[in-house]
Amino acid sequence: MPEHWQPGRKELFSAEDIDKEGFERTINLAPRAVAVLERRAAALSNGEGLLFGKYQRALRGHWFKAAKAAGIENRRAKKISVYDFRHAAVKRFRDASGGDARGVGFSIELIDVQDRLAGMSSGKFYANNPIDILRRATKPIIDEYDLVLIDCPPNLGIITLNGLRIAQGYVVPTIPDVLSTYGIPQIKTRVAAFAENIGDSIDPLGIIVNKYREQSTVHRDTLKRLSKMGIPIFKTIIPENNQIAGSAEYAPISTLRQKYGYQGQYDSYVALTKEFLQILEAHA
Repeated sequence: MPEHWQPGRKELFSAEDIDKEGFERTINLAPRAVAVLERRAAALSNGEGLLFGKYQRALRGHWFKAAKAAGIENRRAKKISVYDFRHAAVKRFRDASGGDARGVGFSIELIDVQDRLAGMSSGKFYANNPIDILRRATKPIIDEYDLVLIDCPPNLGIITLNGLRIAQGYVVPTIPDVLSTYGIPQIKTRVAAFAENIGDSIDPLGIIVNKYREQSTVHRDTLKRLSKMGIPIFKTIIPENNQIAGSAEYAPISTLRQKYGYQGQYDSYVALTKEFLQILEAHA
């Protein structure tokens, strides 16, 4: 069987060659995810390719179809390693589990594709634009939704610009320390310039302060400084808390209050959600 998982185990071992950060780690699996692995293991004689095995052939077809749709030249597409898209194997596993693949570390980031998108062919009539891929892909269905949230990488590269291209507003989550908040004025300036360039309005809806420590002088002083940056600050502040920090790890729970904590953590997120919706209504 592959080194990443063995029958009877309830954890997935993520080796450094497949982990997005390049570290070895063990990830807890949901019972439904374990059941899917057990079924697939029984169907394979040697387990090769069970989850993170040799899946180059399967990826080649998917990647070249996507590259063609994006207008990326074939010679450029061939330069991208299958391990840039290691999450494709997890997606197939997630689909097989009925969408329940908690704890598998599934991610949709395009690791090394951003730089390659910058060099994509403009196509016939110069209609292909690397920052327009997400807009074109979501155009047939986006009107079916009242609210679309796009979680972008912490930069203003092509992947983030794809999100901003279809956005009417944006929020900036930040830890209230010097380093984390240093680039916020530049973000505001760059987004405003991008919005002007595409002829749309992209409003800064606010700064969401999280991992806040009331006893920290740095955090208190930074909070005062943020109020002078020309971007509204959400009144709801998410405190630093061990249970919140560990909430991304899979654990059997019955309610969100149980997940985030009974000492006000859950109430903070409810308040943040209500405030966010009020701000959206004000900008509608």
